[in-house]
Amino acid sequence: METNNIISIRNEKNYWIATVSFFSVLLLVPVAYVISGLFISGGDNWAHLKEHLLQDYVLNTLLLVLFTGLFSLLFGVVPAWLVARYQFPGKKIFSLLLILPLSVPSYIMAFVYGGFFNVYGTLHFFLLDFFPDISYQLDMKNWLGLSFVMGLALFPYVYLILYSSFKIQQETLIEAAQTLGAKPAEVFYKIALPLARPALAGALFLVTMEVLNDYGAASYFGIKTLTTGIFRTWFSLGDIQTAVKLASNLLLVTLFFYFLEKVLQSARKYSSSRTQKKRSHEHKLRGKNALLAFVVCSIPVFLGILLPLFQLIFWALQSEAGFESSGLVFNSALLAFLVAIICLIIAFINAFSNHYFKNFWTSAVVRLSSIGYAIPGAIIAIGVLAPLLWLDNHYGWNTGLLINGSIFALTYACVIRFFAVSYNALDGVMEKMPQAYPDACKLSGVNSLKAFFKIYLPLSKGGLIAGGILVFLDVLKELPLTLILRPFDFNTLATNAFELASDEALRQAALPALCIVAMGSLALLFVRSIIKNSEI
Repeated sequence: METNNIISIRNEKNYWIATVSFFSVLLLVPVAYVISGLFISGGDNWAHLKEHLLQDYVLNTLLLVLFTGLFSLLFGVVPAWLVARYQFPGKKIFSLLLILPLSVPSYIMAFVYGGFFNVYGTLHFFLLDFFPDISYQLDMKNWLGLSFVMGLALFPYVYLILYSSFKIQQETLIEAAQTLGAKPAEVFYKIALPLARPALAGALFLVTMEVLNDYGAASYFGIKTLTTGIFRTWFSLGDIQTAVKLASNLLLVTLFFYFLEKVLQSARKYSSSRTQKKRSHEHKLRGKNALLAFVVCSIPVFLGILLPLFQLIFWALQSEAGFESSGLVFNSALLAFLVAIICLIIAFINAFSNHYFKNFWTSAVVRLSSIGYAIPGAIIAIGVLAPLLWLDNHYGWNTGLLINGSIFALTYACVIRFFAVSYNALDGVMEKMPQAYPDACKLSGVNSLKAFFKIYLPLSKGGLIAGGILVFLDVLKELPLTLILRPFDFNTLATNAFELASDEALRQAALPALCIVAMGSLALLFVRSIIKNSEI
């Protein structure tokens, strides 16, 4: 009887491993295709691109990564410290508002600031009421202006991760420093910030990946980056081979940052395990210190969410053009819903297999298949589309509209890109489940399928909802994948807003942009509420 039970468990394990491996192959094939681009020669335009453009692409991309990181630190670090460690007027509302800039995609932030500060923009319009003779020119459309607006869109990554790190730092170290006479600023710079270094590196990794993924903001500001170069080579020159070559080089850079972050993440886990002995408590600020904390937190909130919202509402009220709201919202919601459901199904199967059977192979392939989130959308799009075109050109396998011209390719690419978001949410929930669950099921003869539906599914409800909403939000904002892979006559809120803004129809672009921001803000607040209540 016991032998039969062991054989049954072994067979079940093999089925689950085979399923996980199958999903991993599907998620990794496009990535593997792009990597193969390293070993092929470039197309007709590769030599020209390498001699005249590649240096600008690389330099601009590095400048954007560096300065966007600096602006993200400027807007995110100190507010995270203040909200995590102190009580002051407005703290509760700041803890909500400081995450909302995540609902404003960088391309929307770019055309909001571009329109606000240009010669005949909103700022000029308001100033003329008070200073009729005023004349000024502030050109935001350069790499420094782009770094600034991307820093505003991305600083919540720094804020959220640093806030968690500051919250769990060992209180005794800080108390000892204060006892020895250290001032609050010295405690922050000499104790808290060095302890948060691994978390800081993780946050900067996320910012870097978003900068490498960006196409819309850089394109609107006219900055040549590696990602805009891939688009130009693909669409303007029609040179697929050179686009693949360029994408493979960008992928190499991305993978370097990805594996570097994994190493630093291990250090962060070690650091956390050593510092969770005593949670911090909050100190109350009074007088000018409370006022200073209020001002410091107000600046990123005003620049990151209030000013963009004011500008979008102002334009929307001035717009006289119609808005195909129902069709755009339906397309965006349909795509986001499809991707979220598929991601959750695959992520739940993978997370369950990893937790229930615990073996090296499952853990390795699951982690590897999560790599898509670190890869820019333009690279994934090429990895999905180029093999189909290659088959068509070399063997006459006409994949036609059934794949290339339908929502299939777009959904597939989005699943590759955002699978990790849903998996991390579910993996976090399952890590908190005791090992006694799978052990009890195996000993009592309960098969894994029953455990999957009767035990793990109900217990993972919070992670499923949070993961699904986060994927939904990411797909809603996604631009590069949608621009390249969307079917004919299939527009989403993101593509509509970007195309209108690119044509300088900013008033018309405001309405779809407002829809994205509103839906994104609601989703973020809902996820925050779930996480807070369930302490995921």
